Amino acid sequence: MRGEKVFGQVLSVVSQQAGGSTEGRLQFDKPLENGTTIKDCESNRGDTRACIALVVSLKACADQKDLLKGISLHVDIARQGLLETNSIIGGAVVNMYAKCGALSQAQEVFDALPARTVIAWNALISGYTQNEQGKKALSCFEQMQNEGISPDAVTIVCALNACGSVGIVSKGQQLHALIIKEGMLDTNVVVGNALIDMYSCCQLLSKAQNVFFELPLQNEVSWTTLITGFVQHGQGEEALKYFELMKLKGLSPTIATCLCILKACALKGAVDMGQEIHADLIKEGELENNMVIGTALVDMYAKCGALIEARKLFHELPTRDVVSWGALLDGYTQHTDGEEALECFEEMQEGGFAPDGATYICILKTCGNIGAAEKGQKIHAEIAGEGLFADDIVVINSLVDMYAKCGMLAEAQDVFDELPCHDVIIWNALLAGYAQLGDQSAISGLFDRMIGGVMPDFVTFLLILNVCGHRGLIIEGQTQFFSMIEEFGNGPALEHLTCMVDLFGRAGQIDEAVSLIEVMPVCADMSTMLAILGACQKIGDIPHGSWALGHAQHLNKKDSAAYVSISNLYGTFGMQDIEEMDEAAIE
Repeated sequence: MRGEKVFGQVLSVVSQQAGGSTEGRLQFDKPLENGTTIKDCESNRGDTRACIALVVSLKACADQKDLLKGISLHVDIARQGLLETNSIIGGAVVNMYAKCGALSQAQEVFDALPARTVIAWNALISGYTQNEQGKKALSCFEQMQNEGISPDAVTIVCALNACGSVGIVSKGQQLHALIIKEGMLDTNVVVGNALIDMYSCCQLLSKAQNVFFELPLQNEVSWTTLITGFVQHGQGEEALKYFELMKLKGLSPTIATCLCILKACALKGAVDMGQEIHADLIKEGELENNMVIGTALVDMYAKCGALIEARKLFHELPTRDVVSWGALLDGYTQHTDGEEALECFEEMQEGGFAPDGATYICILKTCGNIGAAEKGQKIHAEIAGEGLFADDIVVINSLVDMYAKCGMLAEAQDVFDELPCHDVIIWNALLAGYAQLGDQSAISGLFDRMIGGVMPDFVTFLLILNVCGHRGLIIEGQTQFFSMIEEFGNGPALEHLTCMVDLFGRAGQIDEAVSLIEVMPVCADMSTMLAILGACQKIGDIPHGSWALGHAQHLNKKDSAAYVSISNLYGTFGMQDIEEMDEAAIE
């Protein structure tokens, strides 16, 4: 029997998996895969040893994503008729195909199983989830329930992961209710952690926190999962707060925790905290052979603007790759005038490192920001000449954006026209280029083409309203503003309202601008008040200027821009001292 031959080759693997030797110390309740245990193999018809050997061999193929060897095993299993007689082996075959990304084959084997156990269901649901087919995973979960198969903890975790991946919070809440009903939250921290992750992925961080505090025991994974949620949604301060609480509880951060907190430090510019973590990692010897940690530290220092430290650490890394180069390059892009970023990019290429998509996006952004059109064209030729990233829409968008920012709209249009389809980002990049030139007719034509197939977004209307403001197109601006709300269903954000205030202000219609501020559904910010002050200075409107100054002081007393504007306004009328200004404000 083929299974017997395989058994001899993998017996040592089984022994390690089970935690014993080959002399009868196998732990019969220890899981092999998706909840399968040796007892399960024993309870199925057929030779127990051969069953164990095949399950472990299939697991090895799944872990190594060795589809060819997995298919070979499947052929042997099918030849022996084991799929019809042994549900455990059937589930292991499904799992192997699913883990290898061969989902159609996994589904085909699953559908042919005479008895579909919870283990087989788990393998299929997990496979769809891991291969970013969350909706299909949830469909399988519902089918499983309809067939009367009770989900176990593994099923629940897989289904929660699927909910998080596709943002279906309603299904996640149903699972939450089931978890409470079954008492899983009190007994299974893995389920609790998956629930925290689901709510975090669905942007319901308050619910994630509630689940976290309901857990009878929070382990390192619980803390890291919650902290990760805050970081993913840009709440670096909350992430750092929970990290401090975690340490106060006496829990040591894992490598995963440290990676997450370094991102939080980058978000908040908390270089001091980042340096503390750096020191701890050195003490633990984690930097010696861990490329991921080293790159994360370079990224943290670079994003915090500590470029000397970033560069020093970068050169201390035992090995460097395109990701670590990209982290350093991104820092130069964000915190220098761009020339150092270009030098870093050239140094990277001279070192024999081929840029990846993220690196090209970063350097094209730099070229656009500093108007390095010649360098941008050279990079474009490099990408096109080697046929790189032809299907990478983000890289193509970056090319359009670079040309548009450099004022090379013909080239931007050429890249745009070569694409078979266009998303809202690339439309906005081209619109931004014409907006930079103030070409209202071109913008109107592009916008009309755009709405024929793509829904305009927040940025689209911001660009259009800005152009209307700078061109003094009050009627057009009002038309687009109301169209945004009524026709396209985009509620105005503060930035749109500030554009309208600026539009009225530039046209000298200060009363209309102030009236709009007073009825805004969101509170005006400093930029709104500065728009009013700028308009008042232009036409010499002291009463409204003083009103805007009062609001600006309420928002931020230390912001000097408002005082400069009002000083210029009063200076126009020869009122240079504070007393005269105060009297004017009272009047």
